[in-house]
Parts: sequence; structure tokens; C-alpha cells
Amino acid sequence: MVEPFDKSIYAAAQRLRQLGGVVTLWSFVEQPLTVNLSGVKSVKDVIDSLGLLPNVENLDLTGTDVGDDDLAIVAQQPTLMRLYLASTRITDAAIAHIADLPKLFVLDIRDTLVSGVGLRRLAEGSCPIGWLGIQGARASGAHIMQFEKNTGAWITNFDD
Repeated sequence: MVEPFDKSIYAAAQRLRQLGGVVTLWSFVEQPLTVNLSGVKSVKDVIDSLGLLPNVENLDLTGTDVGDDDLAIVAQQPTLMRLYLASTRITDAAIAHIADLPKLFVLDIRDTLVSGVGLRRLAEGSCPIGWLGIQGARASGAHIMQFEKNTGAWITNFDD
């Protein structure tokens, strides 16, 4: 059964678009699947709008000013499968918010402040990470190898 179009979803998508973001709606059910805010320097004013968008599967916040606490809102997206946080200022504290997302398979934390502590928390979580981009993050080679061993994830790290 197709749900009727929810005007609050449209309003939230429009707000994100006004800032230069790209929101792709799946036309016959009118629900967002992809939100791309990469390159939008300030997402602070609209991060709450993400909570109004159901069924987001792909979220790209690369290069934005997203911070650790903002990921509490991202964690409200149980359908999230791909999350791109490269070149943001997130730290290990951010990982606590997303480590238990039930469908999170792709995570890009390149060029962030995430260390081995964050990787350990991610490995202990219930998200099924299958690909992790970590080049330029603060995790050591030993932490990365341990994460790979514990999770079986494909690791992209060109620093080693």
C-alpha cells in the first residue's frame, strides 16, 4: 500500500535543497532515499530536518560542519545503509551514536579525528559494517587491522 504524500517530508527536503543539498525522492512513494549535503559548509541549521525524512538509505555529509552531537539525529535513521562523514570534525564520541544502526554497511570516516577507541566502539556495536574508509583518521595500523579481523569489513586505508 502506498502511503499518502506527507507534506512535512516535502518541506524538510525543500529546506535541505535550499542550502544546496540534493535530496532524491523515490517518486511513487515520495520518500527520500538519498540525501547529499557534501560541500554544504553549514548543516547546523538543517540537521534537525533529517529527523523528518523517513527511509534515508544514503547520507553524505562529506566536508560539512557536522559534529559529534549531530549524529544523534542521524542515528534516528534505522534504514541508513551508507554514511559518508569524510573531512568532518567528528571524533570517537560520534561513533557511539551510529554504532548500532541496524543496516549501516558503508561508513566513510576518512580525514576525521576518529581513533582506535572509536573503531573499537564501532566493532562492538551491532551495525553490519562491510566497508570502512579510514585514510587520514587517527586510528593506528594495529587498530585498523584489529577492526578488520573482528568485523571482516573491507578497509580502505592508503596511509599504511
